[in-house]
Amino acid sequence: MSLGIIIAFLGSAPVMADKDTTDRAKQFVEAHTKKLRPLEVAAGRAWWDANVTARTRIQEEGRHAEQDRRGSLRSEDVRRDQGSLREA
Repeated sequence: MSLGIIIAFLGSAPVMADKDTTDRAKQFVEAHTKKLRPLEVAAGRAWWDANVTARTRIQEEGRHAEQDRRGSLRSEDVRRDQGSLREA
């Protein structure tokens, strides 16, 4: 899912960039995916557990996992990196 967000962010039209910008974009995608994937898995598992058990504690854990995932997407570092890649 995070890769889909990144692809949508970068656009679907072919874009030509110099090698340095392309390498930075690849590093950004790899780092972001490495950081976000565990958060998405945790949020997904918590959602599943909350929906099959209906326990309040598990539902609360699910909310926290989703907040962590969303917080990662709103990170100032991510926004800065996205902005620098857009400008390149």
